[in-house]
Amino acid sequence: MTPGTRRSPHPPSQPRPSFLRHLIRGVDATLTAADGSFPALAAALIIADMAMAVVVSRAVPYTEIDWAAYMEQVRTAAAGERNYRAIRGGTGPLVYPAVFLYVYAALAALPSAAAVGVAFAVLHAATVGLYVAAYRRAYVALAIGASGGGQLKGGVANGPSHSLSPATTARAALVSLLLPCVLLPLSRRVLSLYVLRFFNDGVEAAVAAAALLLFSYNAWTAGTLVYSLAVGIKMNALLLAPALAVLLFQARGPLGGTALVGLAGVVQLVVGAPFLAAGRAEAVAYVAKAFELDRAFLQKWSVNGAAYSAETFSSATLSRSLLGVHLGLLLAFGHTHWAAASGGLPGLIGFDRLLGGGSGSGGGGGGGSGGGGVHPRMAAAATTAVDSPVTPAATRGVAATQPPLPIPSAATTTTSTTTTATATATSAATSAATSPTTPTLSPSGWWAWATAYPPRRLTPAHTLRTLLTANLIGVAAARTLHYQFYAWYWHSLPWLAVVAAGAPTSKPAGLGGGAAWAAAVAAHLGVVAVIEVVFNIYPPRPIAAVALHAAHAVLLLGLWHAPSPAVWEDEEERGDALKRL
Repeated sequence: MTPGTRRSPHPPSQPRPSFLRHLIRGVDATLTAADGSFPALAAALIIADMAMAVVVSRAVPYTEIDWAAYMEQVRTAAAGERNYRAIRGGTGPLVYPAVFLYVYAALAALPSAAAVGVAFAVLHAATVGLYVAAYRRAYVALAIGASGGGQLKGGVANGPSHSLSPATTARAALVSLLLPCVLLPLSRRVLSLYVLRFFNDGVEAAVAAAALLLFSYNAWTAGTLVYSLAVGIKMNALLLAPALAVLLFQARGPLGGTALVGLAGVVQLVVGAPFLAAGRAEAVAYVAKAFELDRAFLQKWSVNGAAYSAETFSSATLSRSLLGVHLGLLLAFGHTHWAAASGGLPGLIGFDRLLGGGSGSGGGGGGGSGGGGVHPRMAAAATTAVDSPVTPAATRGVAATQPPLPIPSAATTTTSTTTTATATATSAATSAATSPTTPTLSPSGWWAWATAYPPRRLTPAHTLRTLLTANLIGVAAARTLHYQFYAWYWHSLPWLAVVAAGAPTSKPAGLGGGAAWAAAVAAHLGVVAVIEVVFNIYPPRPIAAVALHAAHAVLLLGLWHAPSPAVWEDEEERGDALKRL
C-alpha cells in the first residue's frame, strides 16, 4: 500500500451493500417474523378494528336512512301481519326475506341506539376476522403447494409451473396474505355502512363470510346452511349461487351437489314458513316481495348508473343487456376456469357421458373434451389434471386415463344381403369399440357414474377464488349499485386484486420476477383504491361511474388471465397441514 493512502473498509471483491439490498433484507426479515406470529397479528388487527368501529359509532352522529323503516316493518310483522305486501315502512313495502325480520327483531330488543352501534362494530370486526381466516387458508394452500421444489403452480389444476426460488415463492405467498388482511378494515365507506347506517347489507356480508370460511374447510353441508341464511337476509347472496353450484358438484358430484342445493331450498322454506303457511295469498306475496327480481331503483342513488341517461337507466334494453353480460361472463369463467379441471360445464354434470365425445382422461367430473377448438385452459386441464374424482386416492397425481366404459355392441345384428356389407358393418363396430373417445352411454350408465362419484376435497384457494369472482361478476353486471351495496364485495377486493396481478415468474419481460409482480400488485391495488374513492363521492357522478365500470373490467380481465390454483387437494402434500388450521 502506498504511504498516505487510506485502506478501504470494503475490498473490491465485497462492494458496499446498497440501500435497496438493505431494504430487501429488512422486508424479508419482517415477512418472516409476520409469518411466524400471524395469529397474534390477526388478533391484534381484529381488536384494533373493533376499537376503531366502536369509537366511530360513539363519536360520529348516526345518519337515519333505513333503520326507522326496518323497525316499522319488524313491528308490523311482530303484530301478526303475514302478508308481505302489507308489511311496510317509510321506504315502502318489505323486500327482504324472513331472516332479515328475525335479525332486526333481535337488534330492536337492544336497550339503546348506542348498543346497536356497538353490535354493528362487533359485526364489522367479525366480518374482517372471517375474511382474514379464509385468506389464511388460501395462503397456506399456496405456500405448501409451492414449497416442494420451489415451484408456484399456474395454469389449471396442477398445470404448467414457473420455476422460482423458494425465497421468492415464500415472499409472494406471504405478501398475498398480509396485504389484503391489512387493507380489510380500511374502507371508510364500508365502516360507515356498518356502524353509522345499520344497513342489512353488513349483516348479510358477515353471514356470507362465515359461509365462505366453512366452504374453505370443505364443510359443504354446514356452509350451505349458513349460506342459505345469508340469502334469507338479503338475496344479493344469490350472486354466489352459480359458482357455489360448480363447487358443490366438484366436491360431491351431480347427485350430492343437487342434494345440497335442495338443502338450501329447504332452509328457505323453514325460515319463511310463518308467511308461506299463512295462506295462498300470503305465500305468493312472500315469494314475490322477498325475492323481487324486477324491483325498480331510483337513479339518484345509483353509483354506477350515473353513467347512463335517465331514459337508458330505466329501459328494459339495459336490463336485458346487463343480464346477457352477467350470464355470458358466468358461462365463460365457469367453463374455462372454474370447471376446467372437470372437463368444463358439460363434464361437471356428466352430460358428456350421456351425449358422448371427449377424451377418456378428463380430470374432475366427466372426462375432459378433446379435439380442435378447445380453450387452452381446457386443453391444459384435460392433459394435466389427472386427479379425477373417479380415481382412487392412492393413485391421485399419477398420469392415467380412464378406460372406455362398456356399451352395447353394435354387433352385426342386421341381415346383410352381401358379404361386403357385412364386413363393413363389422369393421365399423370394431372401430367404435376400440375408439379412444368416450362412447355414448345410456342413462343407466350415467347413473352408475354419478352414484360412484366419491366426495372430493377442494383447495381453499380454488374455492375462494371461484366464489369471490362470481360475486364480482354479479356486481360488475348489476344495473344499479347503491352506496350500501359496497358491503357486498369490498372485503373480497384486496385479495382479488392480488390474485389478478398474477404470479411472479422466472422469465419476466423487463423487471425481475418479484419486482414485476410487485408492480402488478401495486397497480391492481390502485384499481381497488379507485373503487373506494368512487363509493365515497356523493352525489353519484357520471365520470365516477365510468371509472367504476373500468375498474371492474380491469379486475375481471386480470382474473381471466391470472394462473388458476389447483382444484383438488393433494392428500399426501397438503391434507395434513390444511386440516391442522
